[in-house]
Amino acid sequence: MKPDNPDENINRSIAGVERPRDQSRARLADLENRAERLTARNERLHDHVGWSERSGTDPSTLGFVGLSALCVGGAFVVPSAQSVLFTLAGIGVVGALLVATMTRGEFIERGDAEEVYAACAANYDALIAAFDHGADRFYLPDEDGHIRLFVPRRSDDAPESVTAPVSGDADRRGLFLEPIGSGFVREVEGAVADAKLSTPAAMVEQLTDALEDRFEFVTATDSVVEAGRAEIAVSGSAFGPVDRFDHPVASILAVGLATHLERPVRLEVTDDTDRGEWLVRCHWETNAE
Repeated sequence: MKPDNPDENINRSIAGVERPRDQSRARLADLENRAERLTARNERLHDHVGWSERSGTDPSTLGFVGLSALCVGGAFVVPSAQSVLFTLAGIGVVGALLVATMTRGEFIERGDAEEVYAACAANYDALIAAFDHGADRFYLPDEDGHIRLFVPRRSDDAPESVTAPVSGDADRRGLFLEPIGSGFVREVEGAVADAKLSTPAAMVEQLTDALEDRFEFVTATDSVVEAGRAEIAVSGSAFGPVDRFDHPVASILAVGLATHLERPVRLEVTDDTDRGEWLVRCHWETNAE
């Protein structure tokens, strides 16, 4: 029996729903947007399944299968050793199954990942305290489009333009560092068409989808994007408290917005929210400002 295509099921379900005459265009656009998100998630699931199937052809697996086949063949050639050879063949089959199962992917325990990041965050905090820098965090692009994390010495040292110099000058203006989220954002951009990243809201949607489904850094998100700001509530962080220095979740969101907007983004993280465990706030200047 031919398996159902999830994308076709989604399209048939939407087409089969009778639209009320008074339904607004905004509501229809929301439904179409949700359908696109479901389609994208199905595509990622299909890609993941294909990768898992390919990873099953590990050389070690093939070696165990070959050993089993050789032992079975030898059992017919040397009848006196059949019991031993059949036993070895069974061991080979079990070994092949175990290797195929264990090599489907590489996983890191959430607790181990949090410990690694916690040590890095503690080192950064000690460095910033040693230079007596403030609590503001800015993510800004340099002239080449690369995003840097800027920690000013004082709040009035905030960058005024996207052409602000990027250097390791810790004694004058502040610290310029490489943010954790840069590589993850490049991966998201490489997997999504430019047309789907046309607005800050669309960019935030793709980033939160990646945080939940692709990277599995959080278990839930709830975002609100308006002119000049984005608020993203997150829960179930794989790296512990999100208010720590350049946290992967907050860093991905800030870097993604700074890349899309091509202007500085100021980051704030608090735990005072009814929508999630942590609230990530990203602020930027609009054209009107």
